[in-house]
Amino acid sequence: MTWDVEALMALRVDEIVQLFEGGVPEGMSLSTNEWLTLIEALTQFVTIPNREKVTRHLQAIEALQHILDAAHESGSLDRTEIVIRRLNLAAVLIGRGETGLAGLNPVSAADLFLAEVPYSLVDADALAKNWRKLDLQTIRKLRFIKNMIAPLRVIEKALPPGGAKLAAQDWLHLSDSLP
Repeated sequence: MTWDVEALMALRVDEIVQLFEGGVPEGMSLSTNEWLTLIEALTQFVTIPNREKVTRHLQAIEALQHILDAAHESGSLDRTEIVIRRLNLAAVLIGRGETGLAGLNPVSAADLFLAEVPYSLVDADALAKNWRKLDLQTIRKLRFIKNMIAPLRVIEKALPPGGAKLAAQDWLHLSDSLP
């Protein structure tokens, strides 16, 4: 079944949330631009604080997570784009003190970073020293790391002492060396 993105975007945000909070409706097929439109609309909604509608806010975050998964599964967005969007969302929420959300708390966000980083810290450091001599694919991976480090700056501050915090701090120190 195809969906008309204009009809979807004509819905109020709470209607979009209700449509997606249990997952993406079966058979929904959207283009890359249509997925991005939905992602941007819900991202804007969940990143603008609205303390009066906390329950709806949590449901919107859940709906956004489902939409990100569906956009990835459809092939519209690659894994790197999804990871960076999740880390950025986590950083915004953590920065506002909303740290109790499943999958978007500081430890989960740091775990996501550490699971998705394409090189070990030692390898990334060695590659970063001479990045201008590297092939384009390797440079892109190093840029991906740098893009993931940006939200890690906020996430790291909220991490409890321990291994994840130390690992995050090590990656933050490497940031300036990356292309």
